[in-house]
Amino acid sequence: MKHLLFSLALFTATVSFGQSAHETAYSFMRTGDHDNAILVLNKAIQNEPDNEQLLQDLALAYYYKKDFAQARTYAKKLADRDDIDIASYQIAGTVYRALEEVKEADKLYKKGLKKHPNSGVLYSEYGEMLWS
Repeated sequence: MKHLLFSLALFTATVSFGQSAHETAYSFMRTGDHDNAILVLNKAIQNEPDNEQLLQDLALAYYYKKDFAQARTYAKKLADRDDIDIASYQIAGTVYRALEEVKEADKLYKKGLKKHPNSGVLYSEYGEMLWS
């Protein structure tokens, strides 16, 4: 019983740390302090390396900082997963487009549209890429 309670408490603390890191980093990003957002997110990602929200946030923070090579690192981690949401496809595609890696963006958008065929956001992003 003690082990169960300890495990539950540890899990709750980990989840709340990840959520608070996301909120803290988001507030830094809103003020344009991308370096501090990246510091907070890197610390959080050490505890939860597979957390999709943290990967999204890191990709966005580096994108906003215009460090597209680092943003690609996290966009690729998102793109390599099979269980990602529409926002992850959108963020990763935007990063690939910023790097002018059109083939990668094209493959990613097609993969996302296959998984989420009713996503207007992905159709819009894909159409924007084709138009440019």
